Amino acid sequence: MLDLIARGEGTSGPDGDNTTYGYGRYWPRGGPRLTDMTLDEVADYQGRMRTAGSSSTAVGRYQTTRATLDDFRKRMGLRGDERFTPELQDRFGRELLRDEGFDDHLSGRKAASELQQSIARRWDSISRMDGHSRSDTNKTRTLAISSQEFRRALEQSARYRNHATCSRFLFSHRFCGKPVPTFPHDALVVAVVEARQPSAPTR
Repeated sequence: MLDLIARGEGTSGPDGDNTTYGYGRYWPRGGPRLTDMTLDEVADYQGRMRTAGSSSTAVGRYQTTRATLDDFRKRMGLRGDERFTPELQDRFGRELLRDEGFDDHLSGRKAASELQQSIARRWDSISRMDGHSRSDTNKTRTLAISSQEFRRALEQSARYRNHATCSRFLFSHRFCGKPVPTFPHDALVVAVVEARQPSAPTR
């Protein structure tokens, strides 16, 4: 599911974790790469984006805004000197999915249609049930992610739920086989992820 969202946001490429809103338009020319920056530094540069005229402070693979970054720092007990690595960005993405009811859906407490509406409110590239985005008031925009694609990704996530530890915690395959970094007071902390690539799930 995280991979699908990144594709919708235009950040699924090899440097997606370093993508800023406007594809660098509001980022200082020659400025630092997001993944080399601490959370404090990212927050500072997000403020500079506003000063430069940006309507959004979204950065990284899941287009994390300044408000979301501040919320996660408090929620996860982060100090601010942690780096905005691809691994940390995936944990932020996972937490965003949880906020929208992803875990509730997998456990049968939230309908797929309700989840889609919630996620579409969070990420504008995801189609709502009516086939349009939250901001598409004239209903003329072609969305990056259709309802059909969203449902397929949701079904795949459900199949992988208990198949591999890495998929269960990240819902993204790009870090399978690698340890998951832990952070203090993070509700999703795990001691270690099995260092193995999962085999294909069976239907």
